[in-house]
Amino acid sequence: MSTITSVADVVYQRIKKQIFSKKLLLGQKVLDTDLAEEFKVSKTPVREAFLRLRSEGLIEIHPRSGTFIFRFSQEDLLSLVQARTCVEEGALRCAYAADPVRLV
Repeated sequence: MSTITSVADVVYQRIKKQIFSKKLLLGQKVLDTDLAEEFKVSKTPVREAFLRLRSEGLIEIHPRSGTFIFRFSQEDLLSLVQARTCVEEGALRCAYAADPVRLV
């Protein structure tokens, strides 16, 4: 059984890869026309990919301003640090409870 991949799915994967590989930078403005030309597709699959990426929080679409790769606000970064601290503290507690001698 094979699955059919739409052009929009391929474009979505390529844009996502460019975000994670830092080819597209946080806060960078992206144009559907530029990506359509780069990927040799029409603007429609690029726009469909943008909607999907927006739903995942990877891009921000601002009417009359443009489409931008997401960026962290100071509050986002603080929340991320607090969450990581909680996870790491919990992991240390579990490791200590399981085998304190080996942990040290």
